[in-house]
Amino acid sequence: MKKIKIAFLEYSDIFAGAEMSLHSLVKYLDYSKFESTICFLYPLEHQKRYDDLPCKKHYLANGKKWWMGSDRWKKPIRGSDFLKRLIFGFKLALMAKKEKIDAIHINLIRPDSSLYVWIPNFFGIKVIAHSRSDLMSWIPSDSMQKKCDAIICVSDFVKEMVQTKFSSSHAYTVYDPVDYNHYSKGVTKEEALESLGFEPTQKLLASVGLLADHKGHDMAISVFARISKKFSNHILMIAGGGERGELKRLKQLAVKKGIENRVIFTEKQISNIDMVYRASDLVFSLTTRGEAFGRVPFEGSACDVAVMAPDKGAAIELIKDNETGFLVDPLDEEAIVIKTLYILENPVEIQKVVDNGKRYFSQKLSPLNSAQEVEKIYSKILKKHI
Repeated sequence: MKKIKIAFLEYSDIFAGAEMSLHSLVKYLDYSKFESTICFLYPLEHQKRYDDLPCKKHYLANGKKWWMGSDRWKKPIRGSDFLKRLIFGFKLALMAKKEKIDAIHINLIRPDSSLYVWIPNFFGIKVIAHSRSDLMSWIPSDSMQKKCDAIICVSDFVKEMVQTKFSSSHAYTVYDPVDYNHYSKGVTKEEALESLGFEPTQKLLASVGLLADHKGHDMAISVFARISKKFSNHILMIAGGGERGELKRLKQLAVKKGIENRVIFTEKQISNIDMVYRASDLVFSLTTRGEAFGRVPFEGSACDVAVMAPDKGAAIELIKDNETGFLVDPLDEEAIVIKTLYILENPVEIQKVVDNGKRYFSQKLSPLNSAQEVEKIYSKILKKHI
C-alpha cells in the first residue's frame, strides 16, 4: 500500500508545549501507513530536539536571508514580513508538490499563518491547521478555515471558539499527548532538589508557566505570602521565562509582600521542568482565563505532585476536582489559600488523588491514542488516497 505523505510545518522559535506535541505525534504515527517530513523555515537550535525521530527534515532556507523582515533585521522595512511569508508560502507549496506531499499539517496556526494555508491550497494540497491558543485573536478566521481541510483543536474549549468564527468548520478535538513514560525516571524528591541546586531537606512550592500577566504567578506569590509563616521551611519557585516587564513586576510584588528572600525566579524556560515538579510539594497553575489545553497539571501528576489548576478552559473538561486533580477559581485568593493549606496538611489523602489522576491521564492522554485520533482525521480528508 502506498504511504500517505504528511509534511509538518514547524516555525516556532522555541521547543515548548506545541513542539513537544508535534514530536510525540511524529514519533507515534503508524509508519506502515504514513511517511512524515518536518518542514522548518530555516535552522534554529531547538530543532535538534527532533533529531531522534525517524522522519525527514526539510529547510525552506539555509539561514536568515535579507528578505526575512523582522527575523533578519531589528528595524525591518515595512511590508518585509509579508514578503517573508509570501516567499515561504510558495517555497512550502513547491516543496510539497515536488515531494508529492498529500497534506501539510501546520503545527501551530497563528494570525500570520494565512499564506501558509492559502498558497498550498491554491496548489491543490490538503492543509490541516492545529489550533492551540485560547486567544480569540489567534483563532483562525472564517476565510482561513474555509481554505483548510481540517482544524485540529487541543480541547473542546478551543473548538467552540473555532466554530464561533466559522460554524461549519471541519473542527475536531484531539487533546495534546503527555507521555507519562517519559516522566517515569524514579528520581526522588531529594535528588530532584539537589539537581536544582537546593539542599535535599529544602521544601518547595512552584508556579510553572510563561512570565505573562495572565499566568497567575502574582496570585501564587500573594497566596504564598499568606501561608509563609505557617510553612516557614518552604520557598516558592517561579519557573518560566518571558516578558522582562512581568519579571520586574513579580519581583516588586514579592518585595511588597515581604517574602523576596523566599521567592526564587528561574527567569527563563528550563529544560528540566520535570525536576521542578518532582522537587515540589505543590505546583500552582493559575492562568486567569484558563488554558487552551495546559500541560502543567498532567505533567505534574506524571511526576507524582499535586497541581492546582484553574476551573476554566480545558482543565474542567479533563480534571475532576478532588478525584483526579485539583481545581480552583484562579481569581479567588481566599479559596486558593484554603485549598493550598488542605493540600499541604493532608499528604496521604492528596497522594490518593494524584495516583488516581496518574492512572487516568496516562491512558486518556497517551501519545498513541492521540496519534491514532489524528490519523483518523488524515484518513477522513484523504479518502481517495487510501
